Amino acid sequence: MLRLHVIGAIATFLPVCSPEKSRMLKRLLLFSVLCSSMAALFAASLYVWTDRNGVRHYEQGGAAPDAAVQKEYREDHDHEIAWIPDGDTIHLKNGWKIRLIGINTPEIGKRRQPGQPGAEEARRYLKKLLDHHRIRLEYDQERFDRYRRRLAYVIRDDGLDVNAAILKAGWGHVNIVPPNVGRIESYLLLERQARKAGIGIWAYPENRQKVVGRDKISRGFHRVRGRVVSVTENRKWIGLNMSSSFQVRLSRRKVQSYFQSSFSPSQWLDHWLELRGWVGRKGEKRILWLDHPLQVEVWPSERP
Repeated sequence: MLRLHVIGAIATFLPVCSPEKSRMLKRLLLFSVLCSSMAALFAASLYVWTDRNGVRHYEQGGAAPDAAVQKEYREDHDHEIAWIPDGDTIHLKNGWKIRLIGINTPEIGKRRQPGQPGAEEARRYLKKLLDHHRIRLEYDQERFDRYRRRLAYVIRDDGLDVNAAILKAGWGHVNIVPPNVGRIESYLLLERQARKAGIGIWAYPENRQKVVGRDKISRGFHRVRGRVVSVTENRKWIGLNMSSSFQVRLSRRKVQSYFQSSFSPSQWLDHWLELRGWVGRKGEKRILWLDHPLQVEVWPSERP
């Protein structure tokens, strides 16, 4: 209010001032209006709060909320579904795109390319789970992926963990992307049970584990088994070579963050590894990045 009185006083003196003083007062008037506008904007649209992980958040909406409201923002309650594009992604009516933490379902066909076996069934199953329900979102360590999708555990309004339900029904793999690994061990158990029962995607031969040197391994998400025949190291990563055309890579930064301090890549030499993750391509070589120890099981000989 005081700022408005100052602006009014400056405007009153403008007509009777000399040209030089008038120019100075006009600048002062413009600066006062700008400051007033910015202060009003920030006061009306920004509050700061710290979540349970100690991360500070800057949100729109007015004054800082009390503890109950902060919990509401932290878990994002009572959302409506707008669209389900595939088995592990949800679009909400507020415009948010949600990627379910800890699971990966077969890819839907795009641009005249056929979808992966089980893709449409996984999407329909997720839609069936969410029909006539609202959801809340629970988070892990990171809230967004590189595509700016929100990473969340989706909880139905009756308390059902939707991510876990998809794995239990067999319509997805466990996808391990640190640091969001809070529920991965329980999710792995659900996947093993579904795989053993041969339900969902596990009924399709295309989703069986690939063996290095025997099966063709394309780009994308796979479960892979192979023997480490040599180890390559450089400043940034460690390479576990399973053949001339397939390598498992470990980022030294990820090893320091998630593996035991006693870990040495040579301890896996001549051992069989069962891995899960995203396979990419570099030249003629297929590369699977190993970011977390939960992605791998180690066997001294080939598992029967």
